[in-house]
Amino acid sequence: MVVVTGESAMRLMSDRKTFDSLEPAPQSVLGSWSQARIGDIDELGGYGIFATKENPLHVLVGDKGGRIQSERVVSHIWSPRLPGGSLCHLAPGVAVTSPEFCFLLAARRGIAPAAAVGMEACGAYGKDGSSRGFADRKAISNLASLKSYLDGARGCRGVKAARAALDLVIEGSRSPLETKTAVLLTAPTSCGGYGIPSPKSNWPVWPAASELSLFYDSYYLIDLCWPDKKVSLECDSYAYHSSKDERDDDARKRNALTSIGWTCLTTTAGQLSGAALDTLAQQVCKALGIAFQQPLASLRDSLIESVK
Repeated sequence: MVVVTGESAMRLMSDRKTFDSLEPAPQSVLGSWSQARIGDIDELGGYGIFATKENPLHVLVGDKGGRIQSERVVSHIWSPRLPGGSLCHLAPGVAVTSPEFCFLLAARRGIAPAAAVGMEACGAYGKDGSSRGFADRKAISNLASLKSYLDGARGCRGVKAARAALDLVIEGSRSPLETKTAVLLTAPTSCGGYGIPSPKSNWPVWPAASELSLFYDSYYLIDLCWPDKKVSLECDSYAYHSSKDERDDDARKRNALTSIGWTCLTTTAGQLSGAALDTLAQQVCKALGIAFQQPLASLRDSLIESVK
């Protein structure tokens, strides 16, 4: 059996229709799944799954001996039992690791990578191979499901880190940029982050009756915000905040929020690196009225590199 996992599994599930077509694998499969062969990988093209050097397929194997020796395949070793809810059936001889298991596997690389996978699973997007880099879709998991899965995975490698990552997962993210921004700002300084309290994601702000004339639209969704402090942080991608209409929309939103007492900040991908990230974090801390915590530069840079 081929078990598609990691980045490849999450990419498959970026299409909500594909995710909805998956069925939980029977318990017997959890205890008897076997390693795949390169020939099995080549047969997956019929299901729209391709392994290339540029985009290798990530698969789960039971031990070092089961690794597939190919530059088109990345093997992930999992030797203990598979917790319930780990595998979904895609086709005869083909299984996909669940969003919850992908979250646990990511935790073996660290708290931040796991938090990013968790936010994607609990968010309204899925990373794919399109020019945009992600597709809009409904969430494929939630915080309660992630926690319940970890409760059933006690003793498995990565559970401790996954529980820590769960504290950083925010539901409702709509893009990889929003996810990366949130993880970098809220991760503890021991991991290279800034320990900033978790924001709300895509939070709706409605005007009070006396403020209706200040809003061009009926309400506005804020990418990341701290409602109790009236601080917003918009995550502007280069591709989708450059047209005339988009810039007009951005201006209307920020003017409306500013007029009712919000502090409006903005970030781009270019601000999520090195000293520029330090500056952004200081600006957020000042707006929130909290002390700025400076992580070690080496830890910060390692954290940035770990969150894709």
